[in-house]
Amino acid sequence: MLVFLQHNVAHLGIVTGLCLAEAATTHLPLFLSGFLLLTAVAASIATALAEILGGALAISMLTGMPVIPAALFFFDPFGCYGNCTGADYVGAHVGEGSGTIVCRSAFFAGIASTMTAGMAGGTICAGIFGEVYNIKDYHSWHGVALTYVLAVVVICFMTDPFKGLVYSQIVLSVQLPLTVFTQIYLTSSPKVMGVYANTKLQRTGLSLIALIVTILNIFLLIDVLS
Repeated sequence: MLVFLQHNVAHLGIVTGLCLAEAATTHLPLFLSGFLLLTAVAASIATALAEILGGALAISMLTGMPVIPAALFFFDPFGCYGNCTGADYVGAHVGEGSGTIVCRSAFFAGIASTMTAGMAGGTICAGIFGEVYNIKDYHSWHGVALTYVLAVVVICFMTDPFKGLVYSQIVLSVQLPLTVFTQIYLTSSPKVMGVYANTKLQRTGLSLIALIVTILNIFLLIDVLS
């Protein structure tokens, strides 16, 4: 379902030449675009937090050392107490050597996703000021730095990394519907898209997908909080 939403927001960029943040700033009232984009920045920070934690856990599994981003996580996730690593644990259950491959894959995936989260934060901050993302630009690189710094600051106050991952997903589940409905509104507006605005059928289909995604996120939120 999310593929259709990604295609839809790409449609916005192709037609208008604007990213979602720029389009929201340009075509929505200031108070509304400001609120939406600030929540999007929060989602970028939550994403960066989750990916940094994921990469740290991968390092812990590979080395057997405690997870210490910002000298924080002194724990052994597999109860080995220094006698084995998470990679050994995975390898013992899946096959020799496979544990190292899995953990290294998780580490590099964490790096890639952390970079994406930072770029997202930079893009949103640039969009708030009606600018295109450019890492050499003041607003863009400050957005990237803000995303990473606040994520690490939050991590420094955590005592349980797994709960940190859960809380980050709560933030994302609350914010995602706001982004989804915003992009559908913009791509369905003739004022924004001209003759390339979504048809009634497309709008109905996208709205149905957005509703399903929202309901699923509500159920996730209720399940976590309960």
